[in-house]
Amino acid sequence: MARFRFRLESLLRLAASRRDLRRQELAQALQAERILQQRIDQLQQEIDQAQKQRRSGVGPLNLDRLLDATRHQLVLAAQKQHLEQQGEQLRQEIQRRRLLLAEADRQLRVLQRLKEKQHQRHHREQLRRQQQVLDEIANRLGYREHLP
Repeated sequence: MARFRFRLESLLRLAASRRDLRRQELAQALQAERILQQRIDQLQQEIDQAQKQRRSGVGPLNLDRLLDATRHQLVLAAQKQHLEQQGEQLRQEIQRRRLLLAEADRQLRVLQRLKEKQHQRHHREQLRRQQQVLDEIANRLGYREHLP
């Protein structure tokens, strides 16, 4: 019995590799998003802390200290805004990578289905050939039994 051989096996392996690469790229982008969000949260905590310190001034008003705290808070807010803009760009990149992964996965599934169909066709053909051989043997045996 002949073994099944999928002629597009190298293409199937290439599609699987491409899908795995797309998964890895998406995972990297998601990790970058988590890191960016952690930094944004950290900046927000620093902003909140700077506001509390500025408001809780006990004793005589120190204008220099108040101006420094306000400037520091504005710098933190600008950094946070910049990171949020980067976050939006990163979310767009994540969406793009998700679409690329979905397409790579779809292409792989198409090849896997083609391989499975060809394998089933090969199996049916092998069964048909075996049945022909068995029929031929049965015919010969039956023919011999009828000979004098």
